[in-house]
Amino acid sequence: MSEQSPTRLNPLTHPDILSHILRYVDQSTLSTSMRVSWAFFHVAAPFLYSKLSIIPNNADSIFRAVTIDHITSSSITERRGSMKRNLFGLVRNLSVGCEEDCNGPKCRKWSDEIDFPSLEILRLWINPYSTGYMDCSWLSTLSPKRKLIVRDVQYLSNGEPFNFLPCHLLRTAQKLVLTMRSFKNLRETNHRILSSSSTSPCPRHTINPDIEIVLIFWTDRPSEKWLHGSYDSPLNSYEVDNILEQITICLLVDVRRFIICNVDKLALSDGFFRDRLEGMVRRVSSGNGVAEDQAQKILGKIEFMAFEEYLGKEEWQGEFDDDEVERYQY
Repeated sequence: MSEQSPTRLNPLTHPDILSHILRYVDQSTLSTSMRVSWAFFHVAAPFLYSKLSIIPNNADSIFRAVTIDHITSSSITERRGSMKRNLFGLVRNLSVGCEEDCNGPKCRKWSDEIDFPSLEILRLWINPYSTGYMDCSWLSTLSPKRKLIVRDVQYLSNGEPFNFLPCHLLRTAQKLVLTMRSFKNLRETNHRILSSSSTSPCPRHTINPDIEIVLIFWTDRPSEKWLHGSYDSPLNSYEVDNILEQITICLLVDVRRFIICNVDKLALSDGFFRDRLEGMVRRVSSGNGVAEDQAQKILGKIEFMAFEEYLGKEEWQGEFDDDEVERYQY
């Protein structure tokens, strides 16, 4: 009887098995898998391209071959460009970082050429060298369907709520997560708006009324206090009022929830902060002709919690990297 050679199983006989395996491998392995065969390519691509990070320095390497010069292009180059555009259609979670030369030629070179039609989560970093307004040239073509996360926000309102962002980003997002290491002093503008009964701080643009706002006084470690950026001293009364006024302006927008995390890290008790915020909301609401029951409805949307509690209770996946939050979870 002749011996039969052992049967070699094709992993693509059951693509769901290969898909399960590739779910747990690193990006280098995914990239290698895409080059095995077209069959592997189609299984591995959604995992590798579901999450993408862009900063000006790596934009050229990521988007090369997407834009085609039709004078010098070959059919092979055109196919590569089309293939890469299709891969960007797989991106669900996009991070756009910033550098000192952010929004310079490297950014503008690609910003009008790329589309992310399946984008669900958009993570942005405010340029620390900017005025605080998020004017990244990428944003005109981006529209997250689920979450918008903005890191290192410098202010919440400058006469209008959330006007550090282009208005179209708040029309479709269901959740806006903001981390703040400091609050820019905008009391002169905001106090004038809040004190005037003839001027409403309502936005000129539309915000999704079902949006959920999460404001986090950010610290890198659970044991740290929030010290207003680099200032090594507790907040004084003027600085507290600056924060409260900016939050109050944002609360006058029709949103579903407004979660505030880590008030205890301001060296202020939740009760003190809550009472001051409630008093300001009622005072401003009354001055703008808002009925008492409507003011109470606004206050009912506010929730205070520690960041650790937020990670335990809320659906935060995609908002932060695992290494950022693991120190808060254990």
